[in-house]
Amino acid sequence: SRLFDDNSKKNGATNKRTKVILLYGSRTKSDIYLHSEMEQMKQRYSDRLEIVYCLSNQQKADRAMTEKEVNMDKEEFTNSMVFHHGHIDKDVISHFCKGAIDSDNIAAGECLVWVCGPPSFYESHCGPREEEDVTGVLKE
Repeated sequence: SRLFDDNSKKNGATNKRTKVILLYGSRTKSDIYLHSEMEQMKQRYSDRLEIVYCLSNQQKADRAMTEKEVNMDKEEFTNSMVFHHGHIDKDVISHFCKGAIDSDNIAAGECLVWVCGPPSFYESHCGPREEEDVTGVLKE
């Protein structure tokens, strides 16, 4: 929660302006790590924190549980939680970040992008770790 700390100052400004869009990738809803803690933070900082859970295998899990085909839209809204059924890719980033990520914002230091995941995910989005320049999905 230091990212949202109202008493912390960066360049003379408080972090009240900090907005975070978290695209959280997981296989199914039951695989979401620290789910309740993230939802508590989302409630506490509702004006600055948006969480989108991107579930790659939820439809398979639903079929296994119900033993029938489940037709789900790409996005499902349950209470205040947002679920996207599929992987985090260029289209998902573009859709949910709604223009927050552009070269002007990044150059001005107004937009920071953090990527966390297994090596294959990191490399497909950022390029090889040993390379200084960003390649992959985020370069586009």
